[in-house]
Amino acid sequence: MLRISRKALMIITLFLASALAGTACMLFIKETLSRAESNSVVATINGEPLTTEEFKLLLAKNRASTYTYFKGKYNVDDSPRFWDDNYGGEVPIEKLRNESLNEGAIIKIQQLLAKQKGIVKDISYPAFVQQLQAENERRKEAVRKKQAIYGPVSFDEKAYYGIVNGNLAAELKKKIGQESAVSDQALQRYYELNKDVLFVKSDTIRIKKLSVALADHGSLQKGDARALIDDIHDRWAAGEDLDKLLEAYEPKNSRLIAKEEQILDDASIKDNARNSPILTDTAEQLSVGGISQVFEENGAFTMIVCLEKTPQGYRPFLEVKDQVKSDVIDQQYNELVAQLMKDAVIHINNSVYNSINL
Repeated sequence: MLRISRKALMIITLFLASALAGTACMLFIKETLSRAESNSVVATINGEPLTTEEFKLLLAKNRASTYTYFKGKYNVDDSPRFWDDNYGGEVPIEKLRNESLNEGAIIKIQQLLAKQKGIVKDISYPAFVQQLQAENERRKEAVRKKQAIYGPVSFDEKAYYGIVNGNLAAELKKKIGQESAVSDQALQRYYELNKDVLFVKSDTIRIKKLSVALADHGSLQKGDARALIDDIHDRWAAGEDLDKLLEAYEPKNSRLIAKEEQILDDASIKDNARNSPILTDTAEQLSVGGISQVFEENGAFTMIVCLEKTPQGYRPFLEVKDQVKSDVIDQQYNELVAQLMKDAVIHINNSVYNSINL
């Protein structure tokens, strides 16, 4: 019969106690880590976690648009209670959370699709943080070496999150375009359905323009210039002949009134829109014979009358074929993401989701 000494028994007992304590400690750590992990996830989309860190980035991104929505619809201002109050059955923080969750789900769908197609390997949030750190280090090193960089010296998480996911969507569209064969018939069909909105040429517009320069540009003081052109506008709009009207002004004032005809056409529309955006937009809105209100642009008060508008038809299909194909691929991509969203399995961690505030 095996006999165990008291000393050996004590050693065995201490060993078993230590082992049990270690096991209990491991179980406690595992449970703690599991609980911590669940607290860091707002939702899963097809099993892919949307972390609280990502969700907070989306909340920050959508905060301004949510405030603008409530300001516009209910005319409410920001206040300590703004985000939690109820306005017509809508609560700002709830709307903000919901829209941010929806955007987060779309991002995860895109990320999973990109991973599936081999565009990216790791779509986890820690991988994103590592990528951000590496990019900022690269930029910092480039600045140190006096090399050119585009954009800021360093990105914050919110800005870089948008850039990374925007680039990922662009890569996905490119991949889908390579995988899908879009026939010329499909492109032509899209062109015909959308040409009245997307591919119509700008009308050729002939206008008469009157302007009075401001004092900084060698003319009247601002108030005097405005009073002069307002008087011309009201009398011209009332039906007086413009040439006789201008002759009636004192020579010192009539010399300050610039009068010219101008053509706005498809060839010059970009330059006109860049250099004189108010005039261009006003001319496009006027009907033939219509007289604009007075507006200020390029150092002068100006008014115009539309003399003639001539439609120029459509940009030819072959000229815009590449744009049509890009639009069709965008459409295919959006339909694919919408279907994947419809089929997605989304589990919300409600205790975390409802506890996140601004």
